[in-house]
Amino acid sequence: MTWLDITDPRNADQVCAMVREERYKALSVREWKHRLKGLGISVEGGQIRALRRNRAICALPTEFC
Repeated sequence: MTWLDITDPRNADQVCAMVREERYKALSVREWKHRLKGLGISVEGGQIRALRRNRAICALPTEFC
């Protein structure tokens, strides 16, 4: 496994893929958000945000809005 800087805008596609993968693993939206918090990510207001710096990473894919 490699380390990914989620706050780097160049990694937005990989972060979206990670969010998508976690959603397919989770049974509910609540579980999905809990799993994302474990990765240091939150979903708020249609954006994917980094918990540590409270910065927007990218827009949430439309299938999850």
